[in-house]
Amino acid sequence: MVMSDNHSQINDNHSQISEQKARSTLAIFVGIFAVILLFFGFAKGKGKILNPSLEKYRQVAYDTRVPASDLAQWIVQGRRTFFLVGFRNNADIQFKGMIRTSDHVDKEKINDLGWIRSRFPKVKVPMIVYGENQEESIEFAAKMRYYGYNVRMLDGGFNQFYDQYLMPYTLPVNASAKDLQQAKVREAWQLFFSGHDKNLGQKKTVTTAPVQKGGKKAGAAVEGC
Repeated sequence: MVMSDNHSQINDNHSQISEQKARSTLAIFVGIFAVILLFFGFAKGKGKILNPSLEKYRQVAYDTRVPASDLAQWIVQGRRTFFLVGFRNNADIQFKGMIRTSDHVDKEKINDLGWIRSRFPKVKVPMIVYGENQEESIEFAAKMRYYGYNVRMLDGGFNQFYDQYLMPYTLPVNASAKDLQQAKVREAWQLFFSGHDKNLGQKKTVTTAPVQKGGKKAGAAVEGC
């Protein structure tokens, strides 16, 4: 009787061990299958499979931001060492215009990884991206960095560049000679950076290069641009 009970207990133990092994094996296969699905879904950009934390990408984007004055200087110089992309909507573009040399993308596309990779399959130079404002610019730059692109953000977004170089200049009521000269410079900047200058393509387009506060010319590009 005792031997029979022992055999029964041993069989039960073997059954439990076999069930545990089967469950472990099944769990491993399910885990591997889930990882494969995540990988291919992410690679093809199908749906919101991943919901990553972008904090470290936001910090890098902010730390490597490009001042509007630097970007303006590089455009004047005709640099081809960066690719400028604005994530905006059509209403904003119609209202405030665009930065010449910039590519423009509907900002709703930023979450469609498949579309982004199709739109920008091989970018051989660093990208400078921007939204309407600082917050959007950081988010778009962080998301593009997460996607694997070499990206920097335009400091202040489109709005800051617009305020400095695209917004029409209004003369004071009692305009001085200095005000008139500034108006001519601002008009030249506005026409040039909006792409509306009739002299585009000729050697001399902007008579005065953009300057930073304090009267110093914008600094040279940092590594990567």
